[in-house]
Amino acid sequence: CSLHEYPLLYPLPVLARKKSDLYWNRGLVWTGRTGLKLRQCRTRRTCAMKNFWVFGYGSLMWRPGFSYLNRQIGKIYGYHRALCIYSHVHRGTPDRPGLVFGLDRGGSCTGIAFEVEGRLHEEVMAYLRAREQVTAVYQERHHKVTLDDGRVILAVAYCIDRTHPQYAGLLSDEKRLALV
Repeated sequence: CSLHEYPLLYPLPVLARKKSDLYWNRGLVWTGRTGLKLRQCRTRRTCAMKNFWVFGYGSLMWRPGFSYLNRQIGKIYGYHRALCIYSHVHRGTPDRPGLVFGLDRGGSCTGIAFEVEGRLHEEVMAYLRAREQVTAVYQERHHKVTLDDGRVILAVAYCIDRTHPQYAGLLSDEKRLALV
């Protein structure tokens, strides 16, 4: 594999622990602490595929919909769980929206972190994007999650886009109750 430099279009699911660790990501591998140096690989067999993590704070906690190796209680800092999204798909319609949970700025949130086999990365990410990004109200991000056992991992998390028209974070409690 020849070494190339590419702009980092989105954060990667797992950080390298040491310089030699390589992680698969859509045909590109991040070499960790060396920065934005990516290696383009011709086949998956030429790249090490490490496990990655997904953070669930709502329905993903009890119905992830994908295979996982391990699940642990985890906490994300800088975001909290809130009924802050007008739902036009799962809990309502555009004419009569419901409310669903999102990760909104501030505080912290306890949820479930799922460890997923690296070989399932593309399949699981495609599933999550189809499930969570129906109206593009969430931003797919990778955040540090502190697990119950004390480890800090990097996990895929879906956070609310406050500029999206479905953002409902500024509603009064009365209005929120009427929509639930």
